[in-house]
Amino acid sequence: WEQVFEVLAQLKNLESLDLSLCKLKKLPENFKILTNLKSLNLSKNPELDLSDAVEKISLLPQFEDLNITGVQKHLPYNLDKIKTLK
Repeated sequence: WEQVFEVLAQLKNLESLDLSLCKLKKLPENFKILTNLKSLNLSKNPELDLSDAVEKISLLPQFEDLNITGVQKHLPYNLDKIKTLK
């Protein structure tokens, strides 16, 4: 996953990313460099640390849309940190 992210990180204008069914446990530490990201699909990654993901997503200034279907049963306590979420 880290190698894939290195390639994705070069796409400076990336606005939408589908990481569903990727068996993710955590988003990479440097996820915040995707500053133009507006939409992220994290669905069906049941082992994903969603609270950690929210911390990283909250640093993205353009972010609006998050799909977390099938990630966990309860919303993370810190979901309100993503101020631009629609």
